[in-house]
Amino acid sequence: MIVCGALRNGKLAPTAAYLAATLMCWQPCTAATDVEARRFPQSHIKKAQWYQFLVETEGKPGAVILNHARETRIVVPQESAIYFFTKQSHPAHPAAVRRAIVSYGHTSYVHTSGYYAGERHAFLAWLQAFAEQDRKLQRDLKHRRPALKSLITRLGMTAR
Repeated sequence: MIVCGALRNGKLAPTAAYLAATLMCWQPCTAATDVEARRFPQSHIKKAQWYQFLVETEGKPGAVILNHARETRIVVPQESAIYFFTKQSHPAHPAAVRRAIVSYGHTSYVHTSGYYAGERHAFLAWLQAFAEQDRKLQRDLKHRRPALKSLITRLGMTAR
């Protein structure tokens, strides 16, 4: 596990260096059924389940933890995934979203799933912001315009 913190200017130099190093070997997941497997059967979970999910994700091999003011992001390169866990200052707290690049044959897309133990409407608004980013990413993937580095950078952008 690697933990990175935000610098005063909001840039994550250690994170950028790590992501640049891993981008060379980043591969979209090919076992889509594994990537799309849900951690919990339903979106509404208990706070204890949310916390358990956070601890499990932090403990995944190769996990890189990025602390931000309103959320913690956990990059798991082996899954081609980024997990987002809200902090108390986030309106949807406690909530979590997982985004992963998935490939079926020659087609790639971003799979997003999430869970909430807090306010449902705040969670849905947060999830909708991710969905808007996903639609833009899907257009980019379809047209194969951006480089993989750009995709990973966009995938890691927070939805506010």
